[in-house]
Amino acid sequence: MTLSSHEEGTTMTDGVGAECHGLHWTENAYCEHATLFYEVDVSIYEDSELTSHEVDMAFKAIEAVGHTPRGTILDLACGTGRHAYEFAYRGMQVVGLDMSAAWLSIAARRTDSQRSNPHPRISLIEGDMRSLPFSTRAFRQISLLGNGFGYFSDAENAMILKEIARILDRRGVFVFDLTDCERYIRSFAPYSQREVETRTFGNVICAYWREWQPERRRMSVRERYTDARGQVLYDAPYDVRQYTLGELRELLANVGFRSVEIQPMNQTKKREGLMRNRIMVVATR
Repeated sequence: MTLSSHEEGTTMTDGVGAECHGLHWTENAYCEHATLFYEVDVSIYEDSELTSHEVDMAFKAIEAVGHTPRGTILDLACGTGRHAYEFAYRGMQVVGLDMSAAWLSIAARRTDSQRSNPHPRISLIEGDMRSLPFSTRAFRQISLLGNGFGYFSDAENAMILKEIARILDRRGVFVFDLTDCERYIRSFAPYSQREVETRTFGNVICAYWREWQPERRRMSVRERYTDARGQVLYDAPYDVRQYTLGELRELLANVGFRSVEIQPMNQTKKREGLMRNRIMVVATR
């Protein structure tokens, strides 16, 4: 493996991509508070059954459009590497990219009781999907799994797809999953709370306030994490763009994808929030 780097309250945000102290919410949560978010949120999905199921579905989606998953795959927003490792265990060469150096460090140290670490088929790179550090047509296969699309402004989300199209081979395939917005907005809970026992912070109470903003087609969420003494560890808003199937097809067509297939994802277990109802999308050049 190689690793390289290139206020309290429940008021919802009014701006696109909530910011905290000048940072986009993704940077604030996943970089500045990487350990906290890993232990209370990301670690929930460190589930071999779920990961294997998601990669199974990605492989089936790729095969359904006439491609064979083999060779090298770019795993975008790879986080702590759960999908990257699963791809590698299935014989693929993997390049994993993520904005969080802390999460990439976890991926680099990742261990599995039944599998060796480090894995020689994986390279990890710190980078931003809005400006990918790769040459034109560098990859034949690109994945973005774990509901990692829609976190930025509409223009920036479109730029991410444009960048993916730029670095994808002319006969390449892009597979990703995201929230099935029509199902989600009919069933989301305006408020929920859970408790998580963490290694670093002890028992953490996680509270979530949600508000659907139909005019912007964004789900706004405020998260507050509090420890057993009542100390607030994190309190900030974020929002995620919820795309209709028609909007997705139009976005992908606008950047050069000629074919788009969309199918529901059957979950192996009940999941929280935006991870609960998802669809799998596969687009080809």
